[in-house]
Amino acid sequence: MFVRRDTTADGVNDSKGHTVLGVAWGLASFCTILMILRVFTRLRVSALGTPALCWALFAWIWTFVGVIFATFAVKYGLGKHLDDVEAEGNTSKFLLWSWLLMFIFNVAMPLGKVAAASFLLALHAQTHAKRRYLIHFIGWSNIILAIPNWVLFWIHCGPDASAMWDPTRQADCHVGTSLKYTMFLGGWAALSDFVLAFIPTALIWPLMMDAKVKFALCVLMGIGVVAGALTIVRTVLVLRLFDADISYNLADLVVWAEAEKWLVLISTSIPPIYPLFRPWLEKTFSSKSTSTKPRLEGGTRLKHVSLAVDHRRYSQIDDADVKGAMPQYFSRVESVERAEDGETHGRGPSSASGADS
Repeated sequence: MFVRRDTTADGVNDSKGHTVLGVAWGLASFCTILMILRVFTRLRVSALGTPALCWALFAWIWTFVGVIFATFAVKYGLGKHLDDVEAEGNTSKFLLWSWLLMFIFNVAMPLGKVAAASFLLALHAQTHAKRRYLIHFIGWSNIILAIPNWVLFWIHCGPDASAMWDPTRQADCHVGTSLKYTMFLGGWAALSDFVLAFIPTALIWPLMMDAKVKFALCVLMGIGVVAGALTIVRTVLVLRLFDADISYNLADLVVWAEAEKWLVLISTSIPPIYPLFRPWLEKTFSSKSTSTKPRLEGGTRLKHVSLAVDHRRYSQIDDADVKGAMPQYFSRVESVERAEDGETHGRGPSSASGADS
């Protein structure tokens, strides 16, 4: 609970509206840039992940609409103390845009989970059947479980939904059931974020690629762990809906919810644009690995490791034709040369045994 300050005495602006707008529009701008790069990558570089891109764009639209609604909510009092909102005569408009913003949250958040799950399915292609079933379950369960919450949202004030933004009819609203179900969904969403964040590590770690690149990819694709933590905080802050000074304290919930839903989209949009930055990463990391000449067992060493698939060839392949897309997407061993014993790349086993003798 925040302690209200006397803003008339010290001239301090005690509004949290600027924080809401800064977080919402800052993350929205960054994610929008990533989405543009992702569309460019799909059209010009790689054929992987068309359904995932469509889901991501759908989730981005809903999430961006939420930012617009948040802007109107701030304009009419979100982040200000309720006494100030009432004095300005904006109580009804504040309630209208805040409730609409809450509904956008309830729709955008499960869509983000589906977008992340869809991209992981594209990487798995036709491999790892059990893991694919798990990803399907996580994605669709978030949508299915969210549907009752959407219904409860519009009926918790009775058959007339306009009671939600009518200051004189707030006693008709009973948020108890909806709040409990929202808390349950928050826990499920957090668990989903954690699982979706750890799945890519199981795919990337066995790949033959520079350890630094491998670690960086695991971190980037595991950002969903942070989203899961934000989901827990946001779920706890839902209790702020019971605060008397709701217009002031609701701003904290909006900030954490904005960060959560945008971070989900950001975490699932960075890996698809990896091919755009492949040449720079390859030059940076592969040159270091080749200069150190890492050895394998049996006296062999890697001559060169390419960090990505040949996209000119791969762009001609449809999603349904890709099997084991993750290894192709992120790494490919181009050649292996024998060690200093003088053996060349084209010599067979018989020649090798003769040389050893």
